[in-house]
Amino acid sequence: MASLGSLHILVVDNDKVMVTLVQSVLTGFGFKHISTASNGVDALDTMMNRPRGFDILITDWEMEPMNGMELVQKLRRDRTSPNRMIPTIMLTGKAEKHHVEIARDIGVTEFLAKPFSPEALRQRIVSIVDHPREFVLAEEYVGPSRRRKQLGPPADVSERRSAN
Repeated sequence: MASLGSLHILVVDNDKVMVTLVQSVLTGFGFKHISTASNGVDALDTMMNRPRGFDILITDWEMEPMNGMELVQKLRRDRTSPNRMIPTIMLTGKAEKHHVEIARDIGVTEFLAKPFSPEALRQRIVSIVDHPREFVLAEEYVGPSRRRKQLGPPADVSERRSAN
């Protein structure tokens, strides 16, 4: 994984315990520049006040007065957005299939259900940093390409199939 020491990350969650946990995990990964916000409105203010922007956004879904989905929609759809293309990880307790699909369709880059493991968060960050997806600016969708490379099965799996 690329060096994280120079990247700036914004964590948005109204649960202070969760924010502290995420910060601790990120610090363990090597992040040195971690900012926080308690809801989408605060996150937008924080983003507007950092001229160089942020490299990654991690946000919860349920917050007031602006939730994480509204935040991502505003970032993606508003042409005056402080960072339309910011890679975004939705870290939420809403983990049913339809929640994942909604998040994908509004432009969330990665999805991670609470409770989460540090390794699962690390995998999402590695995906964003080392394998960024093309960004789509279309009339009906703004966000990372929803298509991921489809790689075939690992060599050992196909060898086992052909041996039978």
